[in-house]
Amino acid sequence: MLIEKLGAQKVQIDAPAKINLFLEVTGRRPDGYHDLETIMHSVDLYDRICIDRADRGVELTCSGIPCGSIEGNLAYRAADLFFQSVATGAGASIHLKKNIPVGAGLGGGSSDAAGVLIGLNVLFGLPLSRSRLIALGAQLGSDIPFFFFCGTALCRGRGEIVEPLSSSNTYSFFLIYPGFPSSTRKVYQNLKLDLIKSKKDCMYFVTILRHGNIKEFYLNFFNRLQRTAFEVTPRLEIFWRALEEAGLGRFTLSGSGSSFFRAINDSERELNFPDSIRGEYPMKIIIVRSSAPIRL
Repeated sequence: MLIEKLGAQKVQIDAPAKINLFLEVTGRRPDGYHDLETIMHSVDLYDRICIDRADRGVELTCSGIPCGSIEGNLAYRAADLFFQSVATGAGASIHLKKNIPVGAGLGGGSSDAAGVLIGLNVLFGLPLSRSRLIALGAQLGSDIPFFFFCGTALCRGRGEIVEPLSSSNTYSFFLIYPGFPSSTRKVYQNLKLDLIKSKKDCMYFVTILRHGNIKEFYLNFFNRLQRTAFEVTPRLEIFWRALEEAGLGRFTLSGSGSSFFRAINDSERELNFPDSIRGEYPMKIIIVRSSAPIRL
C-alpha cells in the first residue's frame, strides 16, 4: 500500500493485489463463514485511489476495469463507514482506477476498501488507530484486515486475524487471469469439508518462509479451494490443464480464483503460450514482484 498526501485536500493511494501462497480450510463456523489458515502475500499490481475532500457525502467514480454498482462497491462502503465513525462534518470525492481484475482471487476490492479507510484517515488528521481501522474493515470483508499490513502474513479465523511474517526475500511470479471470474460464494458453498481426510500444516510453510529455502518455497504452494473451484467452474480446470500440458509449469489458484500464479525461475522472462491457448482465452498475463509491508 503506497500512500501519498498531495497537499491538505487530496491523498493518493496505490492499493496492491494479493496472492495466497498457502490456503487451508480448517472448519465451518456457526456464523456461516469458514475458518482458514492462509498465508497472504502482497504483490505490485495496484489499483489507484485518489481522494479529495468534499463538503459532504461520498462520491465514487471508476475507470479502467468496470467496477459494478457504485453503492455495492467496497471502496464506497468503506468511505461511508468511515464517515459514520468519524464526525468530520465533511465528505469525500473518490476516483478509483481499477487495474486488478474482479472475481480473480486477488483481493482487489478488499485492498480498495483498506486503501480508502487509510486514505481518509490520513486526509482527516488520523482520528482512528490502526486497530480501529482494522475493525471497520473486518465489518466489510474477511480479506480487508490483511491490507492494513501487506507484505506477507499468516491470516486465521475467517481471515481477519493477521500475524505479519517478516522475510528478507522478495519473489517474482507469473500471474495469469484467464479472462473470466470465479464466484467466491459458490466455491465456499460447494466445499465438502467432510471429504477432506487430512489437513495441510500451515506452520510447515511458515518455517520454509522464515528459513528462506527458495526451492522448498516454490514446491509447497497450496490451495484447498482449488479442486472445488474447478468443480464450480469447469472451464477453470480446462485452462489450468492446458497450462500444464503446454509445459508452462505448476500453477496454483489464488484464493477462490480465477487467477493462477507460479514463481519465476532466475532464467525466465516470459511464458511461451501456444496459439491454441492464446486464441481461446482473453488472458491477462503479468509479471509481479513482492510488495513491501506498510507502516501506519
